[in-house]
Amino acid sequence: MLGQAALSAFSDIGFATVTRRFAGLNEKTAVPDLVKAWGKMTRREAVQAGLILDSAMNVFNTQARYVGTLGGPEWANYIADRVLTWSGLTPWTQASRHAFGLAFQAEAANRVNLGFSELPDAFRRTFERYGIRQKEWDTIRRAQIHQRESGGLLRPAEIDAVDQRLAERWLEMIQTETEYAVPNSSHPARTALLDQNQPGTIHGEFIRSASQFKSFGAVVMLLHGARNYNMFAAGDKIGGGKYLTAVLFSTAILGAASMQAKQLAAGRDPRDMTDGGFWGAALLQGGGLGIYGDFLFADINRFGGGFASTIAGPVVQRANDFWNLTAGNAIQLASGETTHFGRELVRFAKGNIPGSNIWYLKLAFERVVMDQLARVADPEADKAFKNRQQYWRRSTDQEYFWRPGELTPDRGPALDRALGN
Repeated sequence: MLGQAALSAFSDIGFATVTRRFAGLNEKTAVPDLVKAWGKMTRREAVQAGLILDSAMNVFNTQARYVGTLGGPEWANYIADRVLTWSGLTPWTQASRHAFGLAFQAEAANRVNLGFSELPDAFRRTFERYGIRQKEWDTIRRAQIHQRESGGLLRPAEIDAVDQRLAERWLEMIQTETEYAVPNSSHPARTALLDQNQPGTIHGEFIRSASQFKSFGAVVMLLHGARNYNMFAAGDKIGGGKYLTAVLFSTAILGAASMQAKQLAAGRDPRDMTDGGFWGAALLQGGGLGIYGDFLFADINRFGGGFASTIAGPVVQRANDFWNLTAGNAIQLASGETTHFGRELVRFAKGNIPGSNIWYLKLAFERVVMDQLARVADPEADKAFKNRQQYWRRSTDQEYFWRPGELTPDRGPALDRALGN
């Protein structure tokens, strides 16, 4: 179900920019640093600088950004890991985290010639939040600077040669701030959403299903929401207002970009951004709750489920689909009602084939393979295709540039539709 999650990760740029500014780093280099971090040399530098290579965690414990730890048979873990990697989500997340960590160490290396009181205010306050003050900074400054072609780095390894505990605190500071820059499935969010509900029980599994894929939104609130609250509580109303505005603005803008990218990936023209409801959905999208933004336009979500099944979570929704496919059709047949077994079978298969919904493969796979299978299995497939087009035309005034059931697109996407009629 996370094949298109990479298109939701655009908001990382906004969170990274806001966090860099708050921490006293240069926010203008957020995107260039992200591009550089995709290179092998930069990845090697990041690991040598003490930054964790999260994408290698499948070797001993599969980690999914929006889910947490994945457990199960080895083949299932491998497939999940490959889908997240091939979709681009894992490389994007890893590059974003490395870019921030290296930028922090580079900024510190550039400031070692300054006394603690001479440091820029935001950078100094970041140190103070983690217990690094004049004495600790003077000790850190004695560490050797690691030189590279693009500039020096103040790494934990060199600080460790001077003071081991300071090196640990230094790395803790960088890793914690990285969580703000690239929100991930954190321990507080997992505790709040999952760990208080015992797995293996009916109640526990229902709660875990309801909270699945919702941890990202919880992480954003627990991190940036708490930080913003603390700023207001400390009396910094101007700073808190600026921080809140920056988070909301960047979240809405980049959430809008994610939404439009997903429309194109579905074969539809962009949504009309002059519609007021669009920006509410964009804000939810950027904050990791984009599936709820779907209900601002329609009564079903992007996976075809209703609001109740969305609240219940993907496990309950999948179970409901399986029930409709098997027992539901059997009951309809026994009652003399019309069944749609073929249509539901193709729909169920489409939603459960690993990798079929990777964003750059999804549209072609649906049109060339699954829609043609639907025609074979369902005599009313063409009617269902037309109903789908009418639904989106009625709900969001959108047209398909690659219509359901067609082997080739009719035209290119009408990008000007994003600005209204």
